[in-house]
Amino acid sequence: MDKKFYLAIGTAIFFWASGNVASRIAIMSFSAEALALLRFLVGAVLIDIIAARKKIRMITLREIPLFLCMGAC
Repeated sequence: MDKKFYLAIGTAIFFWASGNVASRIAIMSFSAEALALLRFLVGAVLIDIIAARKKIRMITLREIPLFLCMGAC
């Protein structure tokens, strides 16, 4: 396995482990709902950036109802 793989695994472990500590600190200043919204917004922005860089096709307006139905299942 190459160096890049171990760096990615180490980074993931670091952020996963520090998430609990960060959540406990953040909950003192923000509500749980605000933190959940922030997490989803950050995730959505990061996914959009990655999709744009890799030239992944975004869903069209016509596909949104199907996308919502899949999410409800």
